[in-house]
Amino acid sequence: MSRKVMEEVSDKTRDVTNSSRSEVQTGFKPAAGRDDSPEAQRVLQELEKENEDLSQRSRQLQRKLARYVCKAAEANAKLRRSPDLPRDRYEYEVCIRTLSALKQQVTADSESAHLQAEELSSQLQEKLEKVETEQQELEALWRSAVAALSPHLGEEAARARVEASLRAEKLAQDSLSQVRLKHFKLTLRIRRLEAELREEEEEEFNREVLEVKNQQLEAERRQKELSERKAAEIKQLINENIRVSQVLPKVKEKLCQIQVEVKNKRQQLAEVEAVVMEKKDLLTRTKQACHRLQRDNLRLQERRGLLGNRVLLQDFEDTVDAAEQLENRLETLELQHADMISCCYKLRNLME
Repeated sequence: MSRKVMEEVSDKTRDVTNSSRSEVQTGFKPAAGRDDSPEAQRVLQELEKENEDLSQRSRQLQRKLARYVCKAAEANAKLRRSPDLPRDRYEYEVCIRTLSALKQQVTADSESAHLQAEELSSQLQEKLEKVETEQQELEALWRSAVAALSPHLGEEAARARVEASLRAEKLAQDSLSQVRLKHFKLTLRIRRLEAELREEEEEEFNREVLEVKNQQLEAERRQKELSERKAAEIKQLINENIRVSQVLPKVKEKLCQIQVEVKNKRQQLAEVEAVVMEKKDLLTRTKQACHRLQRDNLRLQERRGLLGNRVLLQDFEDTVDAAEQLENRLETLELQHADMISCCYKLRNLME
């Protein structure tokens, strides 16, 4: 029976110790009237240190947020000074969206922390009530154990036996608390390192995202410059096409006029060539008649002699003069014909 009572006392003591440790891990101070163990004080100091680190981290984040706000204000002022810069406008919009997301995240974190604090406060109150109840149960068990052992060992010996069992259990619980405290410290350190690692990863990811965004902005800027250059070239080609379309009717009209003039010149050339052919025929017949006259004159000279016949001599002289005149006229016509041929060649070259 005494062994059973001691086991019950040990179980209750272990439950009370675990409840105290859970209460300390919540980060709240114990209620007044409770005895704090050194392990709980160390855990409380660790939690306070962790709280200070978190507060410092929160202040750093607030300073970063303030810098972001200042940069956003500078970007807004720069955008107002230069409203024609689409890249600055895009960066400003990105900063505004980032700030909005950060504000929403901070608001959500604040609400979550507030809800978590309320939940932890309610849990703390429940645990305090549970600890008080277990403390009362432990005192009742202690009294019942002393009352159960008093008939066999006496009241003093029973109290000493129960207290010795409690001390042994407390030593075991203290060693277990130290081990759990080390585990809790390691857990806190692991969480802190994981948080730092996540922050570094997020910063690296943000840098990569910023680099990608900068590359996208640079590509968009180059694409825009290329589009503007192509648009300028297309506009220049359109203007040249308009000028050509304006000049082309005039050129066509001028070409038609030249073709009409060439046609007229060809007709004139054909007429001149016909006249020249007639003149050539006349000249040929005249030359033939001249040759015949010369032959006749030679025969007459052979028969009578030219000097003895004044009529023949005068006729011969007249014939020679007429022949010379015809030859001169033939040369003149040939020169005119050559001029007209050269003029025709020039017109033909112009047409080609």
